[in-house]
Amino acid sequence: MSPVTILYVDDDPNLLEVGRIYLGKLGDFKVDTALSAKVALEKLALLDYDAIISDYEMPKMNGIEFLKEVRKEYHTLPFIIFTGRGREEIVIEAINSGANSYLQKGGDPEAQFTELVHRVRQTVQSNRADLALHESDEKFHKIFNSVNDAIHIHEIDDNYLPGKFIDVNDAACRMLQYERAELLTKTPLDFAVEEHSRPLDKIGNTLKNEGNLIFETEHIRKDGTRIPVEIHAHVALMSGKKVVVSVIRDISERIRENKILRAEVELTTALQKVRGLTETLNICLSFALEASGLDSGEIYLIDPSTGSLDLNVSNNVQAELRVSVAQYPAGTTFTSLVTAGETLLFCWQAKRAGSSGYHGRIRCPCICNNPGKLTGPYHRLHGTLFQRGRRDLLPCPDRS
Repeated sequence: MSPVTILYVDDDPNLLEVGRIYLGKLGDFKVDTALSAKVALEKLALLDYDAIISDYEMPKMNGIEFLKEVRKEYHTLPFIIFTGRGREEIVIEAINSGANSYLQKGGDPEAQFTELVHRVRQTVQSNRADLALHESDEKFHKIFNSVNDAIHIHEIDDNYLPGKFIDVNDAACRMLQYERAELLTKTPLDFAVEEHSRPLDKIGNTLKNEGNLIFETEHIRKDGTRIPVEIHAHVALMSGKKVVVSVIRDISERIRENKILRAEVELTTALQKVRGLTETLNICLSFALEASGLDSGEIYLIDPSTGSLDLNVSNNVQAELRVSVAQYPAGTTFTSLVTAGETLLFCWQAKRAGSSGYHGRIRCPCICNNPGKLTGPYHRLHGTLFQRGRRDLLPCPDRS
């Protein structure tokens, strides 16, 4: 153990000197002394100590009053009451006030100070271990919460199936949209869907036999939306008990990219077989909807003679909506931005009798803005893609 520095407090200077000599000789401690609690508090404000040894019966401020003052600032600093007073009520009050130990004076000095040295070493070692553990825990949680992926630590039953959460990091809270305190009352199964890349019992068997595995599933967030995830689960020991530590990664972007790649292959294959502009545009619109994950869409042809946007093909658009947006006149801000190749994003609502209206998200990319590429009187394309249910975007530009 590294050197121990003691603050020894007693109003008897002779006892202080005897104690300083014995503690230095028997314990190899560095001992500082104070003749009163007031002086001791002043020293505590200036210097660091590993432990305090204090008499009980002192003028102006006794040992327990001194202890209470110390505990206001130094919650874990080892404090030992060393006094000639051995009444039971004093011992109880000392322990209840936060004393780590209590030792009564008297008897053979060497035997008495040997026991005191033992008590000091015990309390200092325990306190240093607690401080090291606390520091280690702080470092762990700093790293734990700086990781971008979600991390779950949870219990497991005899079949290695998930039990209650033990801990989760900040990324897990953000991903599932819960506070940490809420999550710690739940289990991973509270957010799981029935579909996994492998059955739940096989997940348990693999963890039991191999200690780790990777699988895909979806988690249900607090708002009810689903998020596809890849889970790397590992069996670990925590305080002698088996638990599972899982790293959970949001794979929404990976799935989207894979979907786009598949759709591109299908699009290329399909375009090799088509005949005519309308069939080609229908295939392109289906690809755009598949790649974007939106609900419905339209492709317009831009009339070079009038500058208007004329609806050519649509997918999953209601009949009354197609009629109302069959043409966007030339000369409007909206048409001008679209024909210039701008991408717009706004909210649109079509009101119908007896209905609250159709709310949607509209994305307006210029799909082709290259004159001469298409045959016929139309030489530029404009597409709109819709997503239902969004009411939090900008209002649609004026079409008049």
